[in-house]
Amino acid sequence: MVSKVVAKQVLCKSHVMRLAIRLGIIGLVFLLSGCYSVPTKIVKDNPYNSEDKELLRVAFGSCNLHKRKLLEPWTWMASQSYWKNIDRYFRSRPGSGYPDVWIWAGDIVYANTRDEEDLNDAYSKLIHSEHYKTFVENCRKSNCNIVGVWDDHDFGENNLVGESRDETPFKELTKPIRKAALLKFLGEPTASKVAGREQIYAAHDYLREDIAIRIILLDLRYNRQDKGENSRIMDDTQWDWLQRKLTQDGIDLHIIVSSTQVLRTDGEKESWGQYPKERDRLLSLIGRSRSQRVVLLTGDIHAAEISRFNPEVEENNYGIEFPLYEITASGLNRLKCRWFRTCGYDWDNEHREGFVRDKNFGEIDVLRSADGTLMLLATLRSSHSPETEVLLRKRIEFAPRRN
Repeated sequence: MVSKVVAKQVLCKSHVMRLAIRLGIIGLVFLLSGCYSVPTKIVKDNPYNSEDKELLRVAFGSCNLHKRKLLEPWTWMASQSYWKNIDRYFRSRPGSGYPDVWIWAGDIVYANTRDEEDLNDAYSKLIHSEHYKTFVENCRKSNCNIVGVWDDHDFGENNLVGESRDETPFKELTKPIRKAALLKFLGEPTASKVAGREQIYAAHDYLREDIAIRIILLDLRYNRQDKGENSRIMDDTQWDWLQRKLTQDGIDLHIIVSSTQVLRTDGEKESWGQYPKERDRLLSLIGRSRSQRVVLLTGDIHAAEISRFNPEVEENNYGIEFPLYEITASGLNRLKCRWFRTCGYDWDNEHREGFVRDKNFGEIDVLRSADGTLMLLATLRSSHSPETEVLLRKRIEFAPRRN
């Protein structure tokens, strides 16, 4: 009798151990692949008012791992199947359906190569993947433009800058070849917009009724130097161009697309904070904007975040007279995970209003209220969930345009 009890106890322990091992393996895979979200300070403002009139819809995303890599477990679940979620959401959305424009905010692919064939192959794998191909087809049918800029991984390597002290990467794969691969992927209207210049910065103007909206895409790689207090992130030609675009009369709203975050000053991770003089220059230029209506769209961090620069409490407000918002949509199909480490986000952002660690994409709806107030509804949605549920949302009302 005793032996039977002992046998049962041993058998029970064996089952428990096997179950624990299985659960441990499953948990480890999820840990390494980053297939979970941890929300922090979620902002979910009230969405549409029935009297609001939609003028323009913009959608954007960044950090798309184009293929799985055998020796990198956090990439094992990084497929392109999430595009069917985004496509389904746009097609089922009441009223306007697909947006007017989809913006790639950097890291379209993770090429990480100095070989021209490998670089083109990375873009080819994405554009011929079943679900992204369907997304593009439906986007084009709906007169939705696809535009974008690069960041470090589609420029060629992690944290690669165009004017590094180490010129080896560009001897092996020149910047014009890198640019040609990106333009081949994006096609029109980007190819025409950047024709005749080395870099890929561009502006796209939309006129809706009497409201002029300008989307400005910055090239933060071609002339970027190694980080430092006196280093530059753009050359004088792009700065002069940006000044003209921001200070021109007649524009009611500027949407600036930057592949790396602007407001965060923590210098440990890539951001404009690693280039303090350049950051000061950008914010000062925004302060001189004719409209004083500017919003920043950024990527890079593999999380969803909403940040706010409040000129009323800043020691230096750069002449900015309005709350300046930064909407970060990053990590279309990946989070920031490495082997046995958790998906860590260990930097500070003193301007943070909302943060969610989840795979995501962004929507910007430019609206006009019944009393004529110009508004913007910024929404960050889950990309890997079939319901594309809202992660963060912020309703921004703009003051009357400066004369």
